[in-house]
Amino acid sequence: MAENVPPKASSETASRGLRRMIRRRKIADGVFAALGIVLVVASLSVLVALFGRLAADGFGRLWETHEVRPNGYAPARFDIIGVLRRGDDGTVILQRDSLVISGENIDAAKLAPLEGKAVLAEGRIPSPGQRVMEVEGVSALPEGPAPRYSRQNLAAVLRRGEEGWILEPVPLRLDVTTAEAEPLLGRRVCLTPARPYGDPLRIESMDRLVRQTFFGAMPSRDPARAGIKSAIVGSILVVGLTMLLAVPVGVAAGVYLEEYARKNWLTAAIEINIANLAGVPSIVWGLMALGLLVYQLHLGRSILTGGITLALLVLPMVIMATRESVRAIPGSIREASYACGASRWQTVWHHILPYSLGGVLTGSIISLSRAIGETAPLITVGALTYIAFLPEFSLSDPLGWARSEFTVMPIQMFNWVSRPEKEFNQNAAAAGLVLLVLTLSMNAVAIVLRYRLRRKIQW
Repeated sequence: MAENVPPKASSETASRGLRRMIRRRKIADGVFAALGIVLVVASLSVLVALFGRLAADGFGRLWETHEVRPNGYAPARFDIIGVLRRGDDGTVILQRDSLVISGENIDAAKLAPLEGKAVLAEGRIPSPGQRVMEVEGVSALPEGPAPRYSRQNLAAVLRRGEEGWILEPVPLRLDVTTAEAEPLLGRRVCLTPARPYGDPLRIESMDRLVRQTFFGAMPSRDPARAGIKSAIVGSILVVGLTMLLAVPVGVAAGVYLEEYARKNWLTAAIEINIANLAGVPSIVWGLMALGLLVYQLHLGRSILTGGITLALLVLPMVIMATRESVRAIPGSIREASYACGASRWQTVWHHILPYSLGGVLTGSIISLSRAIGETAPLITVGALTYIAFLPEFSLSDPLGWARSEFTVMPIQMFNWVSRPEKEFNQNAAAAGLVLLVLTLSMNAVAIVLRYRLRRKIQW
């Protein structure tokens, strides 16, 4: 016969068991929350470290400038840079930039007595834009007229600065009239000397120098003069063409599959394949475009080929985003529209599309933000790594730019990081910052549009 358990003891046992269960749940919740916080902090730390390194390497490069001729070309090796002035005797002179001297034969003890005096530095004058001159020897300038201009030695005043021993070149007298030089007096100029060198120096050409930024410069073999102008223009054109091709087709296909297509095995197969295509590696799209667009349709390695390739890449994503946005519209909206006598097209045009526009735009913009960072398919179809020109825009041939060769930001970054010079890696980091800002800006636009459009919806 079973022993009777008092009701009070039974309730106490149940209460203790309940408290233990609640305690275990609290401990489990605390462990899970702590683990989540640790993972979030670790993820943010990695992101901050990566982006911090990117900003440290490339942020300063965004604001640097360099000097070029008005046509955009850098000064040539034998050009001379300086400020054009009028001398005390009325002649036109060129005050050249100071140079820092270096070399194995430089003895500070021998240079000290020459400080502040006119000297003759024997060595090769550096190319324009470079400030370090390797010299073989420095001696006092002989009495008499200053030596003629030469690429092998330099008449200058020797001074000591924070960077070391500095040469301040003696001004060059130029064989030009004051009237010819008047528009350029007081400005930095680049001149090409004529041979033989004389005093005054005859010149072949003289241009005013202009400042060029990282955004306005073309790619160059000189990392200090390299920029992203052609790459950023190419990215904008390719992504713009991708948007024009992918968004209308993707939205139309999504609306048709959700509102018009019959629910049968064929529709189900199409939906499954669209979902599968969204996960296909981008290089596969590049190979397909290379065989179809370049070799079969003979579109060439052009902006049009790149735009179509990326449009095919993001089309499944646009279709899926459109379907999800349309599917989220309550069925009562459709029923109310049909009850008022509206046709299916009127229902879609006046109700379904306006209400789903926020989700459609968000999905489309996020898809395009992926396209702007793609590299593999564009390399496959023939995007170049070095483009020093822009597509031609002409009223006589409005679509001529679509047949032009191109490059984009990710490919330009790939070209720079593959070079051994550290300065090119800094250029790649700066371009990465620009690409990151463009992508985040597109995502921010998508969020703002979705928020504003949803505020206007009144069910």
